[in-house]
Amino acid sequence: MSLPGALNPAEHLAGHCLLDKPEAPLNLPVTFPGKDYDADRQCQLTFGPDSHHCPQLPPPCAALWCSGHLNGHAMCQTKHSPWADGTPCGPSQACMGGRCLHTDQLKDFNVPQAGGWGPWGPWGDCSRSCGGGVQFSYRDCTRPVPRNGGKYCEGRRTRFRSCNTENCPTGSALTFREEQCAAYNHRTDLFKSFPGPMDWVPRYTGVAPRDQCKLTCQAQALGYYYVLDPRVVDGTPCSPDSSSVCVQGRCIHAGCDRIIGSKKKFDKCMVCGGDGSSCSKLYGYNNVVTIPAGATHILVRQQGAPGLRSIYLALKLPDGSYALNGEYTLMPSPTDVVLPGAVSLRYSGATAASETLSGHGPLTQPLTLQVLVAGNPQNARLRYSFFVPRPAPSTPRPPPQDWLHRRAQILEILRRRSWAGRK
Repeated sequence: MSLPGALNPAEHLAGHCLLDKPEAPLNLPVTFPGKDYDADRQCQLTFGPDSHHCPQLPPPCAALWCSGHLNGHAMCQTKHSPWADGTPCGPSQACMGGRCLHTDQLKDFNVPQAGGWGPWGPWGDCSRSCGGGVQFSYRDCTRPVPRNGGKYCEGRRTRFRSCNTENCPTGSALTFREEQCAAYNHRTDLFKSFPGPMDWVPRYTGVAPRDQCKLTCQAQALGYYYVLDPRVVDGTPCSPDSSSVCVQGRCIHAGCDRIIGSKKKFDKCMVCGGDGSSCSKLYGYNNVVTIPAGATHILVRQQGAPGLRSIYLALKLPDGSYALNGEYTLMPSPTDVVLPGAVSLRYSGATAASETLSGHGPLTQPLTLQVLVAGNPQNARLRYSFFVPRPAPSTPRPPPQDWLHRRAQILEILRRRSWAGRK
């Protein structure tokens, strides 16, 4: 169904239930309501069961006058509504649209006329000058206008498409959503209860998917966030990591080329429509920290369910060999990792709920703690700690020999001067 533009709630984010498919078709009456409900019955439905039609008040059909009582006196009352279409108003006459017509004239009103779409109008202005905007085109249900209970036009009254999809010039410090939030900066007239002028930035965390196309901004100084506008500007990305865009307050799928309805996606190299051949995946062993010689009470722990773990602990010796989990092999069970110098570390095993590596030490040579990346390390939680000896307090350095010789010369000169002064 499509209602006239000014009355169409679906275009204003309300009344989406009107678009739901009905459980069963509703068969409307084929006769005019005035044939089933005479003037007396219409008065009873309007003013109560004791009301009746006041026939003495002309003209017929224009306004329905009904009996009633006021302060114990009989009177006639009206709500200025016409008689129902088809209500008899005279010999071979019936009401239609507030007029009393001959029944032969009612034939023109008996045939329902379904509405038909007119032509699409021109495309409107683009919502953005670059970066992917949206423009609209409209049509009206006027070819013909629905009459006599005929159906409204079915289908879309509004269509939209992408426009100005080229990249914006480099140098812009703000994203499109940031610009919209920044438009509220220092608006003391809107935020009188705030302690001072505020700068606003987009808020993404904690915003439900259904609210992505609302302008939710956060005050930088306070951390509070508010919906500053129920809709962002059409063409605003739904989220920082999505190519879909907001259109009339709804998140609409768009490809990485910023074209609405496009199926193009970024590949792993973030090339739009690419095949992933322009980059290579780096994985394997990654250094975490070098544990120096002399370290004691070493503890390394990784939290996470074994089935969901994406990294594993590994130890590399100074000569390049591995003391634990090297060459892409894992030790699944608990074991003692024996190191040079009769030092051992206790390893929980790769399948433990909490993968740990611990030992008292001290280490006789440095160890490199690594992680073997076997998946997405985004949710990995790794902690380590160890103790290292404090540097020994420094002892005063003996003065150099040349300084001692120079000091003796100065003292000899001063001694001679003191003797010369006594003569």
